[in-house]
Amino acid sequence: MKTLIFRLFETEHDLQQTYDLLMEARSLTNDWYYAHVGGLAFNYFMVACHLNPQEHIRLWYDSHRLVGYAILGEDLAFDWQVLPENEWAS
Repeated sequence: MKTLIFRLFETEHDLQQTYDLLMEARSLTNDWYYAHVGGLAFNYFMVACHLNPQEHIRLWYDSHRLVGYAILGEDLAFDWQVLPENEWAS
């Protein structure tokens, strides 16, 4: 079982890592359920406009590699994505 490290969103570098995660995940699978980077940009924009990204975006790391994230919305909704090899892992 992998041990993941959780932390809050901090900087624009974190946003770039979430884009990179999506592009990697989409390249590893032909499945449509990985969000498009434009969808991530919109979700981030909505959080940045109405909420505090540092409080509403969570990141999960396996060592130093981002393997998943969640964006918590203001209406109890959330969006999350994980790399394919981490699906259903703890």
